[in-house]
Amino acid sequence: ESPEGQKIQEFRRSLPVYKERDTLLSAISQNQ
Repeated sequence: ESPEGQKIQEFRRSLPVYKERDTLLSAISQNQ
């Protein structure tokens, strides 16, 4: 995995709310 991918995985684990996490991931995917 790329360094960015690892950062995203760590970020995902640090978020306490899964729904918020999915929302942020969707926003990140749209920006790429």
